[in-house]
Amino acid sequence: MTEPNQAMRTPAAPKSLCPRTLLRRMVQRLLDASRLEGLSPETAFELAEAARVVNLADPRFHGGTEGMAPAEVAADIAAALGVSCYTIGTAQIRAYVESVQSVMQRRAAVLRTVARTADVRGV
Repeated sequence: MTEPNQAMRTPAAPKSLCPRTLLRRMVQRLLDASRLEGLSPETAFELAEAARVVNLADPRFHGGTEGMAPAEVAADIAAALGVSCYTIGTAQIRAYVESVQSVMQRRAAVLRTVARTADVRGV
């Protein structure tokens, strides 16, 4: 039971489902890939630039996540990535960002399903 002065808040998503954790992992993977030996300078640049664009979709750069459900955070990240895709001139960088956007949209759908299931069960 919560105390009268204690604020109600949504339970945190497990780390495996947390959209911001997933976003950070994806940024790190893009950066790691950009540093692989044997890549052409152009491909390395494209991967690093995609990592930069994906990193800028982090909600902490545009309003934060205070009071937002994890599904809303994932949808917000996906929307920010979608907007970024309109401004990217290079097709390959846009493809990297769109793939991350797709993953984030699927994550939002999974989190919405988890939330609905929890509501139905009364958790």
